[in-house]
Amino acid sequence: MAEKASYAKLGFTILLGLAGALCTLVYLGGWSGEDGWVLAETCYDSPVSGLSVGSEVNFRGVKVGEVKSISFVGVDYPEAEEKDRQKIRIVMAFYPNRIVTKPDETHAARLKHLVARGMRATVAANGITGLAKVELNMPKYETPETKLSWTSEYVYIPPAPSLIENFSASAVKLMNHLNKMDLARVASNITEMVESAARTANNIDSLVESSSPRISSALSDLESAARSIAVLAEELKDEPSLVIRGRSYEPLPETTFK
Repeated sequence: MAEKASYAKLGFTILLGLAGALCTLVYLGGWSGEDGWVLAETCYDSPVSGLSVGSEVNFRGVKVGEVKSISFVGVDYPEAEEKDRQKIRIVMAFYPNRIVTKPDETHAARLKHLVARGMRATVAANGITGLAKVELNMPKYETPETKLSWTSEYVYIPPAPSLIENFSASAVKLMNHLNKMDLARVASNITEMVESAARTANNIDSLVESSSPRISSALSDLESAARSIAVLAEELKDEPSLVIRGRSYEPLPETTFK
């Protein structure tokens, strides 16, 4: 009997310890029970590899919730258009104590207000573990507007591509543009431009060579004229009257003594 009582106490102690550890984990994780969850959703058109139920939902790097479910839009919303049915629907559960609200404002209203201010959802890699998470941010780059072909059950947070996805999309567009270009024709045009420039340069050289004697004669005339102007300037310095009279002139009457 004593041994049975001892085993019973030991088992009770172990169960009590496990319950305490579980409560601690729940408290640290911020879980407040399904009834306290604030639900929102987004949809993604790109693969969400590494994302699973329970993955983190962060707002500006701070954990504010977790992924509750992942499915296809067409499964949850049969009325969705065909082009949207294969998109991935992600339902997020937010911890109420992580959503800062104003007095008399519901959590759903706060989420809608943040969406109106530009909050978007992005599926991003979580370090080097291969896991993924949902990041909520206010991206500074433009995000395409999405018009839903269904009525969302919860607050809808539009998706936004990550910076890496933006870069990849830009690279693909550039490659498609290059593929459409006739590179051979562009190279031919460049070659023709270079040859035309070379011919123009040769014509200029020929024109200069053919005009060289005339240019030399003109320069000689200019040099002679410059020397004549210099001599005249020296003479005018000594006899300014040469400007209005020649060298040989009759004396003025008023200066002639009889």
